[in-house]
Amino acid sequence: MASSFGSTTQALGRLSALLNEAGVILRDHPELKIERISINEHGVHTFHKISGARARTEEASQ
Repeated sequence: MASSFGSTTQALGRLSALLNEAGVILRDHPELKIERISINEHGVHTFHKISGARARTEEASQ
């Protein structure tokens, strides 16, 4: 697959910068109520905070 980021090192650097930017956005805008972002080969998934709902633990999800 052709990449517009050149080398693997450049691609990892770009991903790192994007993740840092996402962290800053989440920190600076708590009104978004996004608890977590997951990124994998299938896409980007956001997990939203819901008032009054208990957090799902990793143990409970297995």
